[in-house]
Amino acid sequence: MEPTTPRTSYRLASEAGIELSNVLGELGDSLSSIILSTLTDKYAEVQSSCLALAGQTNTQLALASGDEEYQKAATEVIREMSAAVTALVTAFTAFLKNPAAAASKRAFTDAAQTVGMGVDKLLLTVDQSSSRRIVNLVKEALVASKAIGESALTSSGASMAAAKVAAEKNELLSEMVWKVGTGTPDGQKRVILLQGLAALKEACPELDRAAYIASKNPENDDDLVNATTKLAGAYRILLQGANIQRSSYLTSTWDRVEQGANQIYESLRLGEDLLSRSRQLAASALNSDGDDFTDLAKKVAGLALELVKQGQAIIEKAQDPVARQAIEEALYRIRSLCTEVIGKAQALQKNPTDERLKREVMAKAHRLANAGGNAQARDQAASKLQELTGQLVVDADAISKQPGNAAPPNQIKAIAAEIKGSGDAMVAAAKAGQSTSAPHGQLIGKIQQLHTACNLPAFKGPSAVSNAPAAPAHVATGEESELIAAAREQAGVALALADQVESTAGGNPQTQRTIAQLREAAQRVIQAAHEAAARLGDSEAHRVLADAQRDLAVAIRAVVDSHGATRGNRAVTDAMSAMDNATGVTPTASGAAKNVLNTANDTITAIDKAVANTRPTPEQALTSSKEVSEHARLLSKLLREMAANADPAIKAQLIEFAKIVNDRAVQVKILTAVTAAAGDVKTDQVRHALEGLRRTVKDVVNLLCAASLKQQLKNTQVQTEAIKKVLAALQHSG
Repeated sequence: MEPTTPRTSYRLASEAGIELSNVLGELGDSLSSIILSTLTDKYAEVQSSCLALAGQTNTQLALASGDEEYQKAATEVIREMSAAVTALVTAFTAFLKNPAAAASKRAFTDAAQTVGMGVDKLLLTVDQSSSRRIVNLVKEALVASKAIGESALTSSGASMAAAKVAAEKNELLSEMVWKVGTGTPDGQKRVILLQGLAALKEACPELDRAAYIASKNPENDDDLVNATTKLAGAYRILLQGANIQRSSYLTSTWDRVEQGANQIYESLRLGEDLLSRSRQLAASALNSDGDDFTDLAKKVAGLALELVKQGQAIIEKAQDPVARQAIEEALYRIRSLCTEVIGKAQALQKNPTDERLKREVMAKAHRLANAGGNAQARDQAASKLQELTGQLVVDADAISKQPGNAAPPNQIKAIAAEIKGSGDAMVAAAKAGQSTSAPHGQLIGKIQQLHTACNLPAFKGPSAVSNAPAAPAHVATGEESELIAAAREQAGVALALADQVESTAGGNPQTQRTIAQLREAAQRVIQAAHEAAARLGDSEAHRVLADAQRDLAVAIRAVVDSHGATRGNRAVTDAMSAMDNATGVTPTASGAAKNVLNTANDTITAIDKAVANTRPTPEQALTSSKEVSEHARLLSKLLREMAANADPAIKAQLIEFAKIVNDRAVQVKILTAVTAAAGDVKTDQVRHALEGLRRTVKDVVNLLCAASLKQQLKNTQVQTEAIKKVLAALQHSG
């Protein structure tokens, strides 16, 4: 349950998540200013920047919380950071006296890196302290909730008193879980805590109702037992989430590496299998009698559809619009050829001696075999895998420095390097059209080793790849999306309405013209729905669909108005009004969403500009970092504002993205400052941090576009129901 009135006595670090991010952002600004001042010989500004940096590592963070345990832990870390900043200032003073001395510059660089590592430690301390508080609150709530059941069998008054205490404890718990769940940088913890919160929200009212019933009739305690069990289950989920102490960002990268590897492997396997089966189908066309030919044709259809699904999964993650278009075109060819192969195969089964059909089946099967290679999708997945294995090396280096690993840092980094080597070998094999089975197996095995070395939960590994199921011939056109299906239904009802009017309108030329226009408008709706479903991130495509649906409503009104027999019919008039009111506005058309999307695009542009400069000077790197961070901070602010009035279905995600975008921007700024101090801004660390921020911003865009698509689907369904009412009213009037 999302709290509406936060309790100040429990303002823990997670509640102050935005404050913390702001302070860390200011810390990054000060650190960047120190480095930039050094590089540009503007030493007059260094003293103020150092003072600002020291001030931002003061106890203001700890005092932002009313929790003594957190204050103690955070103050200790902040004390270490203050010492690190003091060492940074001392190192800078020495450097200033002798800028040409390599030792002075090295000492200054090391001091800056120590400050950056202190930021990471502070974030970890915040997360762990918050989690410990959740555990304590669960224990208190568990005792209070247990008292409800015990008192319910005693008296109604005792039960009500116990319920009041339990409600307060569960409210405190829910507030804390919401704050930590939406503020933690650990993705796994975030998911589990918010799941537990949803379970808690559902279980608490049920326990209250069951306790009330049991207090009135002690013998009727079955519901009370069930409700208590359900609440205990919610507590268990919360404890599971709170007890995750290790950051899961590395695990997340591993998961993405595994997905990328499996995408390449599966694409190649399906492509090879489709090639083989299609050639068999072409050969068997010469001997087309019997069930074997039909079964083989269905297997080919099933493989083609599986390959299409695989390609669509790759499209969802493809960032290059040219690559996306190429893959979409390849998938379209596969779907079309699959339909043609099945159609020709069915015709040949009915006429097994038709030589022309045999030749056509062979030709179509060979074309499908060639299209099944799907090189664009394979290459896109390969590029993604290469990017992820590079990120994994950086993440593994970071986690190797944390306590609690089962293996020493050098071993963890060595395993990560081997994973990158296996990934590179898999990519090379994929692009050469060779088998990726061996490097794929090596890569998955190394990921297992890395899990063990870092003391993380056992790695499940990829599921066994099964042969593609045979598909019935009627699905050869591919699966229609929900939006396309809804648009087809909408157009179908509109065409039925046209037929209804045509059957009663006689030869009225005006009515016939409006009917023809209605039929054209119905076809445009279907075409626009196909475009909108294929171009999820293109707001223009969704606007075209909305316009086509409004044109359809206008065409329906024109048909009804030209049908003189319906004038004055109240049922038809009311149905028409409902239809006119059914055209909605998609979320991406709202002002807040447009601002978010525009800012997200500006952020991506700034990131791409920074990444494109492969040999920046330190000054250029710091300037680019500042530009990226400013856009990202504005995006984070707009996301929080949008979340305040957002649909509950995406509200939590918007809050989460606001936090992640801001944190990643801080990471970019601090890494750039530290590497600029070392004079080496061409390291992979900064580039991977920028790419990580880009992925997060792209996820924001995808979230809003998906919400828009969902809303458009809902609008289409509402409009269809309204058109059905118009049709029913016309039928009744006839």
